[in-house]
Amino acid sequence: MATSTLVEFPREAGWKLLEAADKEGLEITDAFWIFLPEEETWRLVLAAPATQTEGGIAVTRRILALLESIPEDEREGLSLSDIAIVSPHLLLVDNLRASYGTITEGRGQRVRRAHLSRSEPFIYRLQ
Repeated sequence: MATSTLVEFPREAGWKLLEAADKEGLEITDAFWIFLPEEETWRLVLAAPATQTEGGIAVTRRILALLESIPEDEREGLSLSDIAIVSPHLLLVDNLRASYGTITEGRGQRVRRAHLSRSEPFIYRLQ
């Protein structure tokens, strides 16, 4: 998925993945798309507290199973390689929370600030 425009990353598929995680009881405290200019691509960042208790590999396996449970025609090309599964304590996550506050409702939003470039995050939730 080497695209740099907002409309071309699979945001609905990202939302479906979050809904699946919620139903399965896998807590995702923070979820957002961020543009990686060095790779010219968007990455879905999922912050899961279980990375601290179960470990990153176990959480990655759970996310993969959830992703595979979404019908292929609804995934919009979303694959595990598009996803970064991180601790909620990662500096990037903390910085976004500090910049944008808590975002918990809605189906995601593009956050606009005067000082940001075209690579503003698309945020599903920040807690």
